[in-house]
Amino acid sequence: MVPALVMAAIGLVLAVLGVGVVRDGLLPIRDALILRRRGVRVTGDLMRYEHLPVLRCGRYRGSEVPVYRFPLADGGVWEARSITAVRATVRGSGTRVELVYDPENPDRVTGPVRRRGHVGTAFVLLLGAAALGLFVLLWTRALTHAA
Repeated sequence: MVPALVMAAIGLVLAVLGVGVVRDGLLPIRDALILRRRGVRVTGDLMRYEHLPVLRCGRYRGSEVPVYRFPLADGGVWEARSITAVRATVRGSGTRVELVYDPENPDRVTGPVRRRGHVGTAFVLLLGAAALGLFVLLWTRALTHAA
């Protein structure tokens, strides 16, 4: 009975982690689909890069996220951090860049990025799916051991 409970508990932890990881992996895809559907193209300025620390392999590393200033459709000016947390293809503040932003949420903006940013999203989704698969495996084993 105890091994079944341990497997069930580990399975539940993996399920919670897996759902969280999959959700985080789907957010960039959702944002990209929103920008593809209703995004507005404008020319804006690269203002600066912000370093977002991320804990990887026990050390803090991170991504440089560009901050853009761009005109809105109503004539206003907006400044927002890119939704794409990868090194952009453009360097140097004040550089003019082509952007796409969501008119319903101008904080959802992105500029030119390298393709390898999508590899990270795919990796996160695979990791989450693996955690969910382990949950199913451990949960079914716990149920068969309990019976």
